[in-house]
Amino acid sequence: MNAAGLQFDSKSPVLRYGVLAIAFIIWYSFIFDPLTKKIEEVTSNIDLTDAKILKTKKDIKRLHGIDQQLKQAENDRSMIMKRLIPGQNPQLVASNLQDIILKKASDAGMDVLSYRTFAGNKWHDYQLGTATLITKASTKSLTRFLMSLDSEDRIIRVNNLNIIVMQGNNPYIRVNMDVDALYIPGVK
Repeated sequence: MNAAGLQFDSKSPVLRYGVLAIAFIIWYSFIFDPLTKKIEEVTSNIDLTDAKILKTKKDIKRLHGIDQQLKQAENDRSMIMKRLIPGQNPQLVASNLQDIILKKASDAGMDVLSYRTFAGNKWHDYQLGTATLITKASTKSLTRFLMSLDSEDRIIRVNNLNIIVMQGNNPYIRVNMDVDALYIPGVK
């Protein structure tokens, strides 16, 4: 067959398949291939976004835990601040501490011989208010006093405790003590 012998008419299968092949190539080149690349790009972006969302969820969970710890620390701080002796400076803290100690000594049945307050000592970076007390007491009243200090909900520390047993017709115990309280600005 020669080329002149090939005649194409509109019903020729070669022409139909040729046109179909050309249409398929055009469809693949201009529609399917770009659409497939776009789908792959969108899928890649979705995977990247999913990874970011997963990381963000982990961060939210971690930060929620940190937030809970921060709230607990704030609650603990407020509870501790409530337990401190109030005062605008260390001397006022010492004065308020002295009032508490004198009342407890009186309630325990101790005779207070002398007392004074001072500020200036430090514990770590915190200033202290100190109340010094010299009392005359029996063993029973001293025990009651120390138990009442121990059961006190305030944060105080007996820094120095000297007990001298006085002999004579009326034996008694002479107690010299220094009691400290922390001063932290902002405690009311």
